[in-house]
Amino acid sequence: MEEKTIEAHAADLLHATNLFLNHSVQCLVKQGAIQPGERNALMREYSRLMAEQTRESDRTSSETQAHSFIFSY
Repeated sequence: MEEKTIEAHAADLLHATNLFLNHSVQCLVKQGAIQPGERNALMREYSRLMAEQTRESDRTSSETQAHSFIFSY
């Protein structure tokens, strides 16, 4: 079996994250927490928060430090 690259593993994580986010947004709509028309606004705000968190992590971390600002591994 061929060993995957770090980029391939990252792509797999991105795919899994997208599936989770899509499911979570559908649940919010089904629960009535948001309206179907609010999905794009919700995802824009989520993206803004993720970018802000990434910038803060980049600002405060050294070049050699792993970026574990979201999850504890």
